Amino acid sequence: MTPFGKYIQAKREEAGLSRTPVAEQLGVSSVYLRDVELGLRSPLKPERWGGLVAAIPGLSLEDLEFYAGLSRPIRIDVSHMREDHQRFLATLVQRLRNKTLKPKTIKALLAVLEE
Repeated sequence: MTPFGKYIQAKREEAGLSRTPVAEQLGVSSVYLRDVELGLRSPLKPERWGGLVAAIPGLSLEDLEFYAGLSRPIRIDVSHMREDHQRFLATLVQRLRNKTLKPKTIKALLAVLEE
């Protein structure tokens, strides 16, 4: 499941809506919407987001944009970075993939990066 799909599903369920009426309002099948929610399909195109906001109370365009961004792979060209930056990025990615960073460490890294 992608962050985009989780967000849509959570808001839809909070509103007490089944997939069928939401899908009908969007002009897609309920199977298609289910696949988006489960991450089996890419996030809906931005042209459909207005329909989602209209169909599901509590959704916002800003949140859809945020969660869609989280649901796409991040590609970074490191070929022009300094070697120490490449090593930092590679180590960070490896630790994130392996889930070996403690929440306290992540919080500390974010604090340094956001200062």
